[in-house]
Amino acid sequence: MNTDEIKARLEAATEGKWDNSTNERSEHPSVIYTDIDDEGSLIVAECRTVEDGDFIAHAPTDIKWLLEEVEETKARAFRNLIRDPWISVKEKPQPTEKTHPKQSPLVWLNCGHGEIQQVYYDHYNKVWFNRNGARVNGTHWMPIPPLPEGKK
Repeated sequence: MNTDEIKARLEAATEGKWDNSTNERSEHPSVIYTDIDDEGSLIVAECRTVEDGDFIAHAPTDIKWLLEEVEETKARAFRNLIRDPWISVKEKPQPTEKTHPKQSPLVWLNCGHGEIQQVYYDHYNKVWFNRNGARVNGTHWMPIPPLPEGKK
């Protein structure tokens, strides 16, 4: 699942502000509806509890807000990544005591067009590999910061 799929479902849902109300004429105590015009409203869903109705009635607004937060967080993270010192791929990350003697530790590689991957440099074959073992190309790399104490 990705945010594009979620956006598509949100855009395909019934338009308008969804409201929750009680319904004495139905076996369901909660009805979600949206006003379609001055003449009436359209029932979107019927729920067995008012709490479920509130949850569903707020879903489009909540999901839209969450998607905006995700996009802003991703943009902020990318801006922070760009500000950090990127190193040209002409300079290779060196093996450490924790890696194979001919392999660098994992680093971030800027593959262009906003794509950043976790990769390592194979000094024997003189190529970059991603975590799936596929060869990748890029222009700049940077070390991955160590995790805080106690995190895995």
